[in-house]
Amino acid sequence: MQKYFLSEIFFSVNGEGLQIGIPMVFIRLSGCNLRCKWCDTKDSWVQNDQVSLDDIVREVDKYDTEWVCITGGEPLLQDIKPLIKKLQYKISLETNGTIYDDIIKEIDFVSVDIKTPSSEMKNDFTVLQKVLDNTKYGQLKAVISDENDYLFVKNSLNEIDLKFPLILQPNFFELSYKDLFSLYSKNPVDHEIRILMQLHKIGDLK
Repeated sequence: MQKYFLSEIFFSVNGEGLQIGIPMVFIRLSGCNLRCKWCDTKDSWVQNDQVSLDDIVREVDKYDTEWVCITGGEPLLQDIKPLIKKLQYKISLETNGTIYDDIIKEIDFVSVDIKTPSSEMKNDFTVLQKVLDNTKYGQLKAVISDENDYLFVKNSLNEIDLKFPLILQPNFFELSYKDLFSLYSKNPVDHEIRILMQLHKIGDLK
């Protein structure tokens, strides 16, 4: 029986990007190949507990939902294909853009991160592009802590063929929404964009 390193399962609203406000069940798988400085789910870095595929599905089925979001950590460190096949829901995936898996082609919505300098992590633009190229529908998301982060993302668009909207959100602890919009208004990005807060943090939700 397939088992997964699991951090938690919970019901909430999506607080970020194009799916903001949509109620869904979150399956947070544990284990991550990155260590972003401002990560707000550091508990999910370590792989401790394994849970069977059937137990995960039974837990998800307790909720009245149309969407399930598979997140992490980095979910593509594990073989999520059996999980996606078993779940009878629309699937959203949150990935850091450093790992490619063909299962991406079968997912309804993919949110891909581009790591800004303040994360102290590096991007592999070849892998990032492959993830984006094989995504049916989704978004590229960046957390902005300062002007250096903003300019990095703006300049990175010259290296990326992006067919989806770019989502910019302020680092909740470092930059105000007003200041992020000011960075944009002084030096706009030439791409379809959404400048958004993290709704779950504003609304005091998980």
